[in-house]
Amino acid sequence: MKIPKKIKVVDCNYTVEEHKLLYETNGMSIADMCKILIKESLSEDKKKQTFIHELIHAIENTNNAIDDLSEIQVELIATGLMSFIRDNKNTVLWLLEK
Repeated sequence: MKIPKKIKVVDCNYTVEEHKLLYETNGMSIADMCKILIKESLSEDKKKQTFIHELIHAIENTNNAIDDLSEIQVELIATGLMSFIRDNKNTVLWLLEK
């Protein structure tokens, strides 16, 4: 399965793109363009981890956070969420029920 091209974050429609030209970083969330960039050369697992990381930044930006989370805080949350999602598929399905 490929990275989704479009996602909704709170009330903003984001586009998600894989990109070759990200040098110093694995990903980027660009709030004013509603865009998430993921480094194309990453492994699938690292792309997923990076996507969650950038999604947290997008959520933060969409909610006009006054005190931004640090990169360490975002990475800890992203790692925890990714682990939770992988280890608790039934709970994730339960959360998605209407």
